[in-house]
Amino acid sequence: MKLQLTISLLASDRKASLERCLDSIRPILEKVPSELIIVFTGKDPEVEQAALRYTDQVVPFRWNNDFSAARNAGLKRARGEWILFIDDDEWFEDTQEICEFFLSGEYKNYGSACYVQRNYLAWDGVKYSDFHAYRMSRRVPGLCFRGRIHEELTPGVEPTKYFQAHVHHYGYVKDTDRAGAKTSRNIPLLTEEIRKQPSYLKNYQQLVKEYYIEGQWQEAQDWCRRGLALCPSAREGDARSWLRVYLARILAKGPDKAAAAKEIQEILKLSGNPGLVRLVLYQLLVSLHMEIGQYDEALSCGTDFEELLSQIERDPKERGRHYGDITLQDVKDPGRLYGGRVNCASSALEIQDFEKAGYFLALLPWEEEYRVCQYYPVFDQWAEQHPAPVEELFGGLSFDAPYLLWQRAAVHKRHKETDKAKELLWECMGSTESEYLQQSLIREALVWGLGLEILAGRLGLDAWERCTKGAVDEIQAGDIKRLPTPLGGLGGQYALQGAWLTKLALEAELIKGYPGRDELAGLLEKYCQAALEFYRELYNPHMFGEDRYNLLPPECRFVLKGLEALECLDAGRLGEAVRILGEAIHLYPAMTSVVRELTRLLASEPGTPTQGREFAQLAVQMKGALEAMISQGQYQEAEAVAVQLTQLLPGDLQLLRLRQRLYRDGGSD
Repeated sequence: MKLQLTISLLASDRKASLERCLDSIRPILEKVPSELIIVFTGKDPEVEQAALRYTDQVVPFRWNNDFSAARNAGLKRARGEWILFIDDDEWFEDTQEICEFFLSGEYKNYGSACYVQRNYLAWDGVKYSDFHAYRMSRRVPGLCFRGRIHEELTPGVEPTKYFQAHVHHYGYVKDTDRAGAKTSRNIPLLTEEIRKQPSYLKNYQQLVKEYYIEGQWQEAQDWCRRGLALCPSAREGDARSWLRVYLARILAKGPDKAAAAKEIQEILKLSGNPGLVRLVLYQLLVSLHMEIGQYDEALSCGTDFEELLSQIERDPKERGRHYGDITLQDVKDPGRLYGGRVNCASSALEIQDFEKAGYFLALLPWEEEYRVCQYYPVFDQWAEQHPAPVEELFGGLSFDAPYLLWQRAAVHKRHKETDKAKELLWECMGSTESEYLQQSLIREALVWGLGLEILAGRLGLDAWERCTKGAVDEIQAGDIKRLPTPLGGLGGQYALQGAWLTKLALEAELIKGYPGRDELAGLLEKYCQAALEFYRELYNPHMFGEDRYNLLPPECRFVLKGLEALECLDAGRLGEAVRILGEAIHLYPAMTSVVRELTRLLASEPGTPTQGREFAQLAVQMKGALEAMISQGQYQEAEAVAVQLTQLLPGDLQLLRLRQRLYRDGGSD
């Protein structure tokens, strides 16, 4: 059988990544008549042995800072009809598409192919950019790589197959030594190549990309302009298109957004801009015009973008065009595409073009909540600023999406149609996955006395804690006491969630509700009991022993100290109570104002020695808690504590200095 494919792998002294790469290409070697050539630039014998387990064609190559020379060493040994190149720090997610390409005979209809190189921006693997890498070609006379760095396979053999198959690549993650080393290595090499070949545009593009990745915008812009000066004719159309797009992207990064928008408009007017380039420029202009308040211009660019996008998507040839990493897929990245449409809707609302606002809203993927939930705060802002038209706009959308259910419930609430509003809120609780919306739903449910069993059953405990805390924080201080009980109707299987929610409400009432002299100690005890109930449900009993005490969360330790202090109060041991509160205050600074008020009330009791040792020690600890809050940037909370502490410690110079630091550091708030 004919040898269909040669896989040429460039490897250095990275054993773990090499083995992962080899494992990912094993299905191709097993299914497709193929050979593997490993060009080994390293020195580690263990890595060489790992390579030899997969192939007897391990080609030693002394590294000389010339990627093309290394690649060509593998190409020279190749015997397959086609050749595929890959590096040892890359690995395929799935090779089935490539296998089928050869096994079905489809490869006979093409001269080359591109698979996707997925370049990650951080180790979490969430953000990345996709680039169709020209790494596969039919072996033809003269086929070779050019360029010492960011090498280019030439000649290009048409037609080209574009695979969706991708390799993972973390080589450009910024917080790695290797990424920094790559940039330090690549820039001088590229600069030297440009000195030798001043008219070779590929090096200009790669140098721009290196500076762009590093955020060195001025250097990137300078090399962009130099490259553009070398390609005035249509012959350099692809390179010119790439450089124009990157110049526009770089300009958009600068501080002068108005100047950037003006120059990008001029770039848009230049002749020879293909449709894909114009799409990218329109996207950039929508964002810039929106940012500087040019709403008519933003809306105009957004409208032109949608018309052009529709035309390109109807043309298979145009859909497949790309200029390096500038692709239609990149333009249609959900963040760019839907973010631009939201900006256009915002612009339309600003100029009261409600028809256009509705047009762009209808283009959002409402059936995919994970795509649109990041815009929920923007939608809420619209509803506050333009209540009547926004109510009509959302009401006119024929989707049963969670946020639209939420908006419809709000409309029924305003119209006093309580039963219908509650019905929609229940439906929304059962369908939304957005924590932002879940928090809003919890707030409304608490105020209205609706049950929260649906959300308690759907949310993990960490999400439940975040959402309920945010919801309770949004409720006005005066409304805390009026919340219907039991909160959310939670008990039984949701007792843990109910205890947490009760604890939050009591904490909010203590801190924001200004309880009177007679109820403060009782309310503090209720809070401590509710919090302790939550933590006892959460932890095994042995965690509350003396040997495990320090492993408990700070709030739990504060609660245990608080209950101990309250027992001392009941027994009339005021000094001991103050001492224990002093030990507790640094554990949970959020309760500083509560402890301060309780201490003030104790100090005002007839016959209480207000300047006693216990009170002095408490004052020191409270000042320590205040300083910690300032250091952590909790300026609003610190201000309330500082004001109250001043009443307890008039004339205290340390406190006076802390107040000055508070207002100096937190002045921008």
